[in-house]
Amino acid sequence: MKLPLFSIIVLAYIFISEISANNLQISNVSRSNNMVTFDILWDNSWYSTSELNDAAWVFVKQVPNGSPAWIHANISIATTGTGYHEKASSDNVGVIIRRSSNGNGAASTTVSLTLSNLLGAFQDIKVFATEMVYVPQGGYSNSLEALLDLDLGGQFFIFNS
Repeated sequence: MKLPLFSIIVLAYIFISEISANNLQISNVSRSNNMVTFDILWDNSWYSTSELNDAAWVFVKQVPNGSPAWIHANISIATTGTGYHEKASSDNVGVIIRRSSNGNGAASTTVSLTLSNLLGAFQDIKVFATEMVYVPQGGYSNSLEALLDLDLGGQFFIFNS
């Protein structure tokens, strides 16, 4: 199947413009001893399968009073609201928060984290998050030709926005 270049550009623009992630927000952060609770929200969240989804990578930094250096606080337990899934990293420095079932649009849940290795009697803490997309292990192609199953004679096209 061969398509004119203009059609390919239009299809690529539509596909690329529909996949976006933005507006990640952490709000209402509260702390009680070693428990931190907060709301997380991000627009354009999506989940199709456990291997096709976006998520938020959340981690907490601490600084003992008087210290100039921020360091990771370990996360020993993480819980989220209904409809979301949490998975702590093997080194306990962060947690992935994602939808647990098919859906897209704004994602919003309350998260509770139990922290360990807190240093000193008093600490300042900050909660950070960044959006992520799950990329499964294995071979893949990022070419438009493979995506649309086209025979373009091995040509590569670069689209700058």
